[in-house]
Amino acid sequence: MNWISRISPSSKWLTTTFTKVAGSTHFSTSGIQTQKVAELRQYKVKPHKVGKMDGLLQKYMPTTRYEYSKATGFWKAELGSTINKLVSIWEYDSLSHRAEVRQQLTKDEKWVNGFLPGAMKCITVMENTAMYAAPWCEDLVEQNTEGAGIYELNTIDMMNGGPLVWEENLMDFVKKMNSVDGCGLTGVWYNEIGDADQVFILWRYKDFESKLQMKETLAENQDDIKGFMESYRKRQSMILVPQPWSPLQ
Repeated sequence: MNWISRISPSSKWLTTTFTKVAGSTHFSTSGIQTQKVAELRQYKVKPHKVGKMDGLLQKYMPTTRYEYSKATGFWKAELGSTINKLVSIWEYDSLSHRAEVRQQLTKDEKWVNGFLPGAMKCITVMENTAMYAAPWCEDLVEQNTEGAGIYELNTIDMMNGGPLVWEENLMDFVKKMNSVDGCGLTGVWYNEIGDADQVFILWRYKDFESKLQMKETLAENQDDIKGFMESYRKRQSMILVPQPWSPLQ
């Protein structure tokens, strides 16, 4: 008999649960390989290259990059972060699918010879994170695309221990905030590769006034979300404006 060590689908650590497997040897380092993954990418653009970068993205995102994999959205940071930061979220069937897409892009002449040389001269910092959607958030997501909206990306460093420790409190918080008029949930993701116990929440508001209303609701309902407030170590907020080539507006 051989043994397979498994990881809980909603956790980040190796469990002590083992499964017997006859006639084969296999060690799994991740229990979510069949889950779809998302990649959060953040670029810092040189101030004097913003116009150049916008032109490249406008030209090559819809006609070239989107042909290889689906983008959730593409935004520019407006408040709460480094000035001239670009933020995008990409969807893949798996980490292997992402690797295949990246490999295919290296063979696309328009991408390699048209986009990359100019883009690399515009960017100073590139960051990415692999994440997967919280299994409970799908029914809460509202894809309201009426009119021009603004988005807020919450990056939350939860307490150590994984979803088994803080997931219920996080759910209560999201459901409470999602009930505020003018506020809609776009997605909740758990970090897969990057800082441990990190959560990303993306909200959409119809306007800045709706964002302020959510903040007031949060202040008025401290007792209802006390569990959530005690479940994280740090929470950062970034206001994002969708770009013309972004699927989400």
